Amino acid sequence: MNSDVTGVFMMSQSASEPQQHQQQLEAELEHERRRNAELEQRVRELETQLGNPTSITALAEERNLLRTLIDSMPDYIFVKDTEHRYLLNNVAHAQAFTQRHPEELVGHTASEFTTPEAVQLFHADDHQVLTTGQPLIDRIEEFVGEDGRPLWHSVTKVPLRNVESDIIGIVGISRDITERKRAELKLEQALKAERELVDLRARFVSMAAHEFRTPLASILSATELIHHYRDRLTAEQLDQRLRDIADQVMFLTDIVENFLQAARTEMGKTELTLQPTSLTAVCQEIIDDFQRRPNFQHQFSMRSDDPPPALLDKQRMRQVFLNLVANAVKYSPHGTTVTIELTHTPDDLTCSISDQGIGIPEADQAHLFEMFYRASNAAGVSGTGLGLAIAKQVVDLHQGKITCCSAQDQGTTFTVKLPYRELEVSIPNDSAVV
Repeated sequence: MNSDVTGVFMMSQSASEPQQHQQQLEAELEHERRRNAELEQRVRELETQLGNPTSITALAEERNLLRTLIDSMPDYIFVKDTEHRYLLNNVAHAQAFTQRHPEELVGHTASEFTTPEAVQLFHADDHQVLTTGQPLIDRIEEFVGEDGRPLWHSVTKVPLRNVESDIIGIVGISRDITERKRAELKLEQALKAERELVDLRARFVSMAAHEFRTPLASILSATELIHHYRDRLTAEQLDQRLRDIADQVMFLTDIVENFLQAARTEMGKTELTLQPTSLTAVCQEIIDDFQRRPNFQHQFSMRSDDPPPALLDKQRMRQVFLNLVANAVKYSPHGTTVTIELTHTPDDLTCSISDQGIGIPEADQAHLFEMFYRASNAAGVSGTGLGLAIAKQVVDLHQGKITCCSAQDQGTTFTVKLPYRELEVSIPNDSAVV
C-alpha cells in the first residue's frame, strides 16, 4: 500500500462562535422563564378569583342585572351568529313570535317561527351587516304576519365582534310600530278623503253653475219674448214659447233632484223607505211622463213578464230608472226607440234599458259610475255626470247590481239586477232605513 502524503486537510474554528451561541441560548431561556412567570401569576390570579365567593357572586349579580334589564324592555332584543341562529333573546322578542321562553329560541333560526317572507327580509338585513360590517339604524320594515295582515318594525342591527375584531354575529333591537303605522295610514286616508271632498264640492259648484246657466237663459229669453212681443205672437207661437219654458223647468227639476241626492249621499243621509213596489208601474209612469213632454220625438218599447211587486224604495228606484231613461233619450237621435225590458226569476228582478244612440267608448266604461264623470264623446251634450253615480248608489243600497254593455256608435244597454226577496239592507255611511 502506498502511504505517500498527497495533501493537507485543515479545520479552523473562531473562538468567539461558541460564546455567541451560548449567549443566544441564555437569552431564549430567560424569555421562557419570564413567560412562565407571567403565566403562573395569571393562574394564581384566576385561582384567587375562582376561590373568592365574593367575586363569583358579583359576576352572577352583574349577569342577573343585565338579564333583568333586557327582559324588562318592550323592544325586541336578540343576538345571532353568522348562521342566523339565535344566541340570546329577551322576553319581548321570544313572546312576540313564539310565545316561548327566550332560552327555547337559542340555537334556532327565525325560519322555524315566522313566515317565509319575514324570514327572507330578516336574513337579508343580517347578511348586509355581516358582509359590510356597517350597522343598520332605525330601518322601517314591512312584512306580512301569520294572520295575513301587514306588520311594521323599526329595526337596528350592529355587527358583533370578538377580541380580534372579527365579526362573529349581530346584535339587534327591533320595535313593533304597527299601531303607529296603521294610525298614520288612517290619517293619510282621512286627508285623502278630505281632499277628494273639497275637490268634489268645487266640481259640484262649477257644474251647478254651468248646468243652471243654460236653462235659466232659455227661460229668460222665452219670457222676455212673450213680454215684449205678446201682441205679435200667434197662439201657436205663444204655446211654443210656453212649451220651451216647461221643457227647461223639467230639465232644471231633474238637475236639482240629482244635486240634492248627491248632497244627501255625501253627508251620509240617504234614507230608504222600503215598500212593495211594482217596477212595471214605475217604468210605465216614466214613459208616460216623457211622452207628455213637449217636443218629445222618441219611441218607447216596453216588454215585461209582469213581475210581482218587490220590496224596494219606490221613490229612489224611480230616480234610478228616470236617470237611465233620460240618458237613453239624451244620447240617441230623434225618432229612435228606447227599449225597456223587465224579467224576473224566483230570486232576481232584472230591468234593462237599451237605446240606439252614440254608445260609450270602451276606455270610458270603467269610470261611468264615478261622480261627475262624463264619457269623452258626450262633450256636446248637456249633463252633470251625476245620474249614473246616483243610480249605482241607490242600487247598491238595495244590494243589487248595475252593469253596462255598450260600443261606440252602436247603442248602450244598462241592466239593473235586484234580489227578489225581502231585503236585510246594510247601508253604508250611517244611512238609515225607515
